[in-house]
Amino acid sequence: MRRNQTSIAFFAGVDLGGAFLGAKHAARVMLPQRPAQSACTAIAGISTHSYAASKYGILGLAKNLAAELGQYGLRVNCVSPYGLMTGMGTVHLSEAEITQAEMGLSEMGHLRGQILKADSVARAALYLASDEAN
Repeated sequence: MRRNQTSIAFFAGVDLGGAFLGAKHAARVMLPQRPAQSACTAIAGISTHSYAASKYGILGLAKNLAAELGQYGLRVNCVSPYGLMTGMGTVHLSEAEITQAEMGLSEMGHLRGQILKADSVARAALYLASDEAN
């Protein structure tokens, strides 16, 4: 609970505000092309109280957008993975440290023992954005 209101406002502005603006402008382009389109929001990161609040705000936003845009034939999906190691976070780590960090993140996720990779999240988002996901 070391976070404060400024921290929550920052994360909400970046995470939730960014998701809202992305969806808003995607919908503007997608509405004239309906119905075979999809909007995806992908989020991941370290779970502080501020971050968790903004992440769950995005889940709520996705549900509301699905209700609002579904009437026009638009699908709204939200890809919401748990933490994963990427190149940006592993630059100064040894292979052993990366493996240890991946296992630690794996234990926090829903699929215990499975190591989530950025490529898997990207493939899920691509599938949801494709025509095959109808």
